[in-house]
Amino acid sequence: MDVPAESIIALRIDDPQDIGGVVIEPLVQYAIRVRSPQPIIAQFGRLDTTQDNMAYYGSMGYYEPADSSAQK
Repeated sequence: MDVPAESIIALRIDDPQDIGGVVIEPLVQYAIRVRSPQPIIAQFGRLDTTQDNMAYYGSMGYYEPADSSAQK
């Protein structure tokens, strides 16, 4: 998937068209890996619809320098 510079993309993990045709069943744990040849900031949010009072979980934007393995 290509995202132009200084843009945002919002994906729905429950929509296979957004994630390359992969089907993730409801209530199944999953992980996401984001890779880019350019520095990016990634942010993840999740809407919990398993109860009547829906809750949104968000995270702070995260950035890690490309050469972070050299810093460890």
